[in-house]
Amino acid sequence: MDVSDNEIDSLPAKFGELRWLRVARLSRNQIVDMRPFVGLTNCEELDLSQNKITEIPSTIAHMTSLVTLDLSRNDIRDIPAGVCKAWRLHVLLLVCPFVSVDETGVSTTSNLLQLSK
Repeated sequence: MDVSDNEIDSLPAKFGELRWLRVARLSRNQIVDMRPFVGLTNCEELDLSQNKITEIPSTIAHMTSLVTLDLSRNDIRDIPAGVCKAWRLHVLLLVCPFVSVDETGVSTTSNLLQLSK
């Protein structure tokens, strides 16, 4: 599913019920809240780059099939431990200053943070 560049600022409550959705591209919108995505348990690739997201919910760990998560060009400051526990997650892209990782205490001011297993 690709609904990039549509000025979407929120999603319907039933969006998280799309259990078999594998790829969701919603870049360059106005999305603030990531919680509707947590129900996408079979999603392997989630692109939420260039939105208005400021935090990642710890329940992101429920997205057990997630391999690639692109949150670049949002205003995220902290990465909850749940992100690191998403056991299939291989790539996490963030392009935002002063990101810190809760679980390890690691922080970075680089433009790109890529976590690989």
